Amino acid sequence: MRKILIASHGKYADGVKSATNIIIGNKENVHYLNAYVSEESVEEQMNNFFKEVNEDDEVIILTDIYGGSVNQKIFPYLKRENVYIISGFNLAVVLEILLLSSEEKVSLDQLRNIVEEGKKQILFINDYFEENSKKDDFDI
Repeated sequence: MRKILIASHGKYADGVKSATNIIIGNKENVHYLNAYVSEESVEEQMNNFFKEVNEDDEVIILTDIYGGSVNQKIFPYLKRENVYIISGFNLAVVLEILLLSSEEKVSLDQLRNIVEEGKKQILFINDYFEENSKKDDFDI
């Protein structure tokens, strides 16, 4: 089984949960870790999450900031078999991960492609609009 963990500082993960539930509905295999908003430490939350992970489960973890404290505390789990960590996610990446077929194992190439496509979603629209308005000649 595939398990997905979205981990963030504050309640960003809950915001992602709200957005994805609106767009694609609730997914039972997705868990959310909101760091530093309760007495439970990130380490405790991670330990509780991994208590529910079987040896043959795939785990995809999305963290908000590469090098941030949440990412640092999750990084040691990379040593486990079938654990994949993506940092600096955006909603496009989350949706692609959630929409992966659960029928087959995820490949490293699939994950790499999702990350690359997610990067393309980050645009400075002012420049994009200026460049494309010259080509398309459209009005708002």
